[in-house]
Amino acid sequence: VEVFGSTEADMEATRENIAKGHGGRMVGGIGGAQENFYGVVKMRGLPYSAGPREITAFFQHLPVREGGVFLCEKDGRPNGEAFVEFLEESSAEAAVQMHRSTLGSRYVEIFKSSRLDMQQAKMIR
Repeated sequence: VEVFGSTEADMEATRENIAKGHGGRMVGGIGGAQENFYGVVKMRGLPYSAGPREITAFFQHLPVREGGVFLCEKDGRPNGEAFVEFLEESSAEAAVQMHRSTLGSRYVEIFKSSRLDMQQAKMIR
């Protein structure tokens, strides 16, 4: 279990979604089996200057879905975390093998994730 800080605004947004019957899902998001698509990884320890271009280049031989890099923020600023969606689940598994590789001067942690996890992170942005 990982515990992350949250703001009161994050809590209220989640409460509103639950009250509307949306549970933890993003309204208008991808539904059904695609939410469980596991071609997604979560990265931690990124340099704050790293953007989608740098992250895509980091995974140079793995096909990242166009627009598939989501940078996590805290108070409107990068927090060193991102989700990356690949075209295939096998690419995400290969990406996990890059755990503790360096991007710039920082080593990054890479974990398996899902599209649902990524969309839930977008909700609390």
